[in-house]
Amino acid sequence: IFILYALFIIFRRLSKDFAWARFYFISWVPFLAGAAIQPLVLLNYVDSTFITRNAFLFAVMIEITFMAFALAERMRRNEQDRIHDISYHDFTRLPRKSMLENAMNEMKISGKNDFCVLIIKPEHIEQISLYIDDKANAALFKRLSRRLSSLFIHNDAIVKLSSNHEKICFLENNCLAIIVNNEKNQQDLPVLIKSIQQLTSETFQIDDLKLPLSAVIGVANHPEHGSANYLLINHAQLAVNDAQLVYGRWAYYQSEKSDHTSYLLKLATDLKEAIENDTLAIYHQPQIDLKTLRVCSSECLIRWEHPREGFISPDIFIPLAEDLGLINQLTLWVIKRALAQHQQILVNNNHMVSINISGKDIAHEHFFTNALSIIEESGIAADKIILELTESASISHNKQSLELIQKLGDLGFTISIDDFGTGYSSMAQISHLPFQELKVDRLFVENVNDDHKRKTIAEATVKMAKGLGLEVVAEGINSQEDEDTLRSFGCDIGQGYYYAKPMPIDDYLDWLASQNNGRTQKRVDLDGEFIPADKI
Repeated sequence: IFILYALFIIFRRLSKDFAWARFYFISWVPFLAGAAIQPLVLLNYVDSTFITRNAFLFAVMIEITFMAFALAERMRRNEQDRIHDISYHDFTRLPRKSMLENAMNEMKISGKNDFCVLIIKPEHIEQISLYIDDKANAALFKRLSRRLSSLFIHNDAIVKLSSNHEKICFLENNCLAIIVNNEKNQQDLPVLIKSIQQLTSETFQIDDLKLPLSAVIGVANHPEHGSANYLLINHAQLAVNDAQLVYGRWAYYQSEKSDHTSYLLKLATDLKEAIENDTLAIYHQPQIDLKTLRVCSSECLIRWEHPREGFISPDIFIPLAEDLGLINQLTLWVIKRALAQHQQILVNNNHMVSINISGKDIAHEHFFTNALSIIEESGIAADKIILELTESASISHNKQSLELIQKLGDLGFTISIDDFGTGYSSMAQISHLPFQELKVDRLFVENVNDDHKRKTIAEATVKMAKGLGLEVVAEGINSQEDEDTLRSFGCDIGQGYYYAKPMPIDDYLDWLASQNNGRTQKRVDLDGEFIPADKI
């Protein structure tokens, strides 16, 4: 019964895959023959010879040999399956990046160096992927690859990636890739790209949703855009980002932008070292109470004198710090340094200090505790510190960030909205924030009398803020006329080159000492509506 059951299993295996099971099947033939001959010899039905007397032993030896073949074949097939799993993506079953690189290596070995890599990315695929599961995403790319394969099947310029004549590779960031042999390409590359885009733009369906997916394509040429395989693929992917910004939705890799990216990465490394080595600088620009013309605060502005590049504008390195995750470390350095310098200011002057923080700082898990620790160590009272919040729109609907800002306000810090009137900041968005001060951007303040629209916007902003009971700061006052106009609107505090440029701490202390009892050397025949300022 056991033998019959074993034979049944073998026959089932043979019906599915004869590759290695055949050896097991064949091994049973001599075994059964040997098992039959031995009794026949004993019963004198078969002549007794050396072979017949030892038939069963020979049968076992032959069976072991065939089973060894079967084991070797099975190991070979398992290795092939393992290589297949490595070479093909799990969900889409399309060739992986490694097969793309192997094909490029084979072209180089054969002397075919004139080729390019095309990265094909369905537009908005990242957003679409958020609403579908892996199975639906894989099905989408399978359909897309089948459609493109029908376009490439008779095109010898599209390089084969495998012995199965597959020509399309799937990259992990929801992109497809192909290699185009420029020597065999009989049509202009833009024509091929247009064909790909037209085919991709046909509607795909996920459940009941029909998606018109246009294709964004990046191109990198060998060896012009890189000789190493990984560089060529990476550069084609970078070109996809540029393609999203142009009309045709495709672009060649631009080495100049890569050089700029490398420069920024090096700059980020230098910035981190500057923070750690304490080689950045804090400059102070005074803020003037427009009712009394007394200095009521100073805004702390960070400056960086690079040892090789010279002065680096904050407009360059602050966004870089935000993008690469250095902004929290940078802000904490500014707080620590600014408060240390404010201790020097408080020796002879009783005004406040204004420090910029970003929405990314507020969102950081440990910012609150780290900042409070620095502030407590400095000994500066919370009611002497203004926190100027940038990117307020990004946190206006973030519950945790709002709670943190409320905590800072409850501790006595003055919260100021620094970016009102620019970007995405609006009164409707910042109305969710618990703040006491609003800064009107310099865009609406500088030469305010020269443009009627600018003047109208500035006046409306000031009056709206005053109507909400807020203190209003105007930055960018560069003339007596700017000051007079903002004061007539009811603005409380002015800041700008009319009073002083940003200065290092030693120069700022000298500037403060030159003032008349804390009052700037300006005329004092003042009028206007003001909220009583607590900053003097």
